[in-house]
Amino acid sequence: MNILTINGLEGVEKASVFEALQKFGDFGTRYYFFSCGNFFEETAKAKGYDSFEDALLDMSSNEPSLDTLLDEEIARLVDEYDKIVIEGFSPWLAVKKARHNKTNRKEVVNILLSCSNSTRIHRILKKEKVITQVQAKLRLTEYEQNQLARIRTHYGFSSVYQLFQKGDFSAEIDVSKAFPSFIASLIIMRFKISVQAT
Repeated sequence: MNILTINGLEGVEKASVFEALQKFGDFGTRYYFFSCGNFFEETAKAKGYDSFEDALLDMSSNEPSLDTLLDEEIARLVDEYDKIVIEGFSPWLAVKKARHNKTNRKEVVNILLSCSNSTRIHRILKKEKVITQVQAKLRLTEYEQNQLARIRTHYGFSSVYQLFQKGDFSAEIDVSKAFPSFIASLIIMRFKISVQAT
C-alpha cells in the first residue's frame, strides 16, 4: 500500500486514529503523514485569517480557494512520496483527482470512519468541555453546512452524505465503541501492512 486516506465527519476521531498510526511500530517512520486540517489552518494563518473558516468565507473570488490549494498540495505530495497517510474530511477526492491527472498507479486504501451523531456530539462535549449539548449539536450542523457549501462548489456533490455514499472506500469502520489505537491496529491488520516493532 502506497497511499492511505482517513476520511470522515467531525467527531469520528480521524485525528486520533491518524496520531495512533504514527505511533504504530515503524509505520510512522516509513510513511509521510499529512493532515488536511493542519494545512487549512496554516494556509489561512499565512494569509492573515484567524481561522480557515474565516478564510473560506472571505477569500476573494480571484484567489485560488483553500480547496484548490489543498488539491494541489496533495497532488504534489502523492507525486513526491512513495508512502503517505492523509487525514481529513474527504482526502480521497483529492487523491483520486491527482491520480487521474497523472495516471498514477500507486496502490490506494481509502478508509471512512463513522459513528452515530449522538456519539459525535458526546465526543465534542468531552473535548470542548466548556460547551453545552445544544452548542455541540449546533456546531455539527454548522460544520456540515460549511462542508456542503464547499463540496457543492468544488466537487459538485449535492450533499455531504452523497459524497460519502459515492466514495471509493476500501472499508468503512464504525468507531463508536473502539479506541483510536484499536482502529489503527485494525487498519494495519485488515490491509496486511507489515510493521516492525521499534
